[in-house]
Parts: sequence; structure tokens; C-alpha cells
Amino acid sequence: VIGTTVDDEMANNQVKSLELKSDTSVFGIFFAPLVYPGLADLGDTDIPVYTTYVAAPEANNFENVYMVLVEQCTTCASPLSTYEAKLAGKTKVASIGFGVSQASKDCVDRTEKEIKKWSSTSGVEFVYKNNDLPFGFPNGLGPEVSAMKAAGVDFISTCIDQNSVLILEQELERQGMGDVVVALPQGYGDTDFLSANAALLEGDILMTTYLPFEADGEGTQLATMQEWLAKTGAVMNDLAIQGWLNADLAVTGLLAAGPDFDRAKVIAATNALTDYTAGGLAAAADWTNGHVAPAEGDRRKICYSFLFVKGGTTELATDKAKPFACFQLPMDTWTDPTLTSFA
Repeated sequence: VIGTTVDDEMANNQVKSLELKSDTSVFGIFFAPLVYPGLADLGDTDIPVYTTYVAAPEANNFENVYMVLVEQCTTCASPLSTYEAKLAGKTKVASIGFGVSQASKDCVDRTEKEIKKWSSTSGVEFVYKNNDLPFGFPNGLGPEVSAMKAAGVDFISTCIDQNSVLILEQELERQGMGDVVVALPQGYGDTDFLSANAALLEGDILMTTYLPFEADGEGTQLATMQEWLAKTGAVMNDLAIQGWLNADLAVTGLLAAGPDFDRAKVIAATNALTDYTAGGLAAAADWTNGHVAPAEGDRRKICYSFLFVKGGTTELATDKAKPFACFQLPMDTWTDPTLTSFA
């Protein structure tokens, strides 16, 4: 059961984490705050912690912390933003993020790095960034959007939250830049958000680390996940889906630990999983080495799915039968991904 629900009020994440750490009645923690200062206190304990993929920088090297993906290199160049721009038919990229979140700042820096790495062979260039914006944009984004307009930006890779995207979209529309494609940080599966903001979000793109509902789910747990999210009344959004995947990993580790289990045995059993896909819903994860972020130049594979917002809903940007676009790194020159299924 979920025995305790904790609101860290954003500013008290570390305090609340320390309280949970000392509570012996807590077996494991599902951890989804906006910022993650308390994760270092929970890491390297005997408490299994399941969190969201934006926690990657703080989660690195902790053998008891799990994400939807294995640990990612948050500073390494990856081809994801370039591929999004190419799918959208755009060539001039900007990226924006919050100064209060290291993950957000790193996201912007990484986007700049990756666009520039393949710019000469991909035809996509990086022309503007700001990774020191205040959370929630209390003063709006007028000057920033004006600067992007002057730079000829036609694609914006965002490292911000869902609500802040709407402020960005409204300012783009106000300045006559409604045709600029925005890479959404969240929003997948949230039909209310997409339909309520259909005009602003039209043509935008988003990516998921998991199998989208629009894909061919045969041979996977896709229908089961949709059924149980509906039965529990969960809002069908990105965080709810990550929650399902985290819960599936928790149960998989618990079962693998056997009937005489404890925290340490669940961690050990989970860390022995070499090909975990959550029943075909995610790219294969090897948790024997998945807690350590790869370095730049290491051989690794990254796989994501991509969707466009059309008419207040989403449609798959790739093949329904092979919805994951997988890149094999390192990659010296631009190479299109291999489309894959993990069913």
C-alpha cells in the first residue's frame, strides 16, 4: 500500500526526505518532487527509491535509486533534440530552462552541446539559450521571445514544466511566432491539457521514454496499464505513466527477492535485472550497471518515441509497429535512428 503521502512544499524536500529516511515503517519511496535536494540523503541507504527521469543528475551512483530509464549522462551530447527538429522540419533551435533547478540548467546546456555536435551534418543549428530563468516566469517572457525572434528561431527545446510552456506559447503567439514548434517537456496522455490548449500547442512535438498509447501494443502491458490507470482514476499524464512504470519495477524487484524479503534483498534482486522492459513498455534496462551514468564517448543505446500534437490530441511521428527510435552512440556524424519495438 501507499502508506504515507508527503508534500515537500518544494522548499522542504530535504527536510521531508530526512524524516522518511529515519522512519523504519517506510519500506520504499516513490519520489517525484520538482527539485531533488533530498535525494542525496535517501541515496546509498537500504531504502528502494523510485523516481522520475529528470532526477538523473542527483540519482547518479546510488544503487538504491531507480528511474524509468537507467541512469543517463545529463551532460553528454545525444541526438534527441536534433531528431525532434528534423521530424518537425525545423533548423534553428533555442533552449530555455530554470536557474533554480540544476537538472533544468544541465538540460539546456546539453541541448546546446548536442545540436552543435551534429550541426554540420544534420542541417540543424543552435542559435539561442537561457538557462537562468525564474521558475514560473513571473515577469513573462517578452524580451526572451523577442531575442529568439531576432535569431530566427523556429524550434524551441524546453527544459521547463508544463504550465510554464503555456506562458511561452502565449508569448510566441503574441509576437507572431505561432508557427514555432515547441518540444514539450510533459503533456503526453493528458487529454485535458492538450484539448484545452489545442490552438497553442498545435504542431508541437514531445517524446516519451515509454510506449505511447498510439503504438501497436500487442505483446505488451499497454492495455493493462491503461485499464488500471483508468480504474484508479489517475490523470492520464506523463507523471502517472512514469508512476505505473516505477510501480511495475518495484513489484518486479519484490517478486524477484522472494517471499523472505527485506529492503536490501529487493534492491539486490532489482539490480540483477538485465533486460527489464516493463512488459514491453520501455526500452530494455540493464540494472546491473544502470546506476552509473555513462561518460561522453561510451558505447550506449538510447531509445525514445516521438509524437506530434494535432487537433488537441497526439499522433505518432514514427512507425506504430516500431515506435522507438533508437540511436547507437557514440555517433561521429549524423545518422538516422533505427526504429524498434520491445514487445
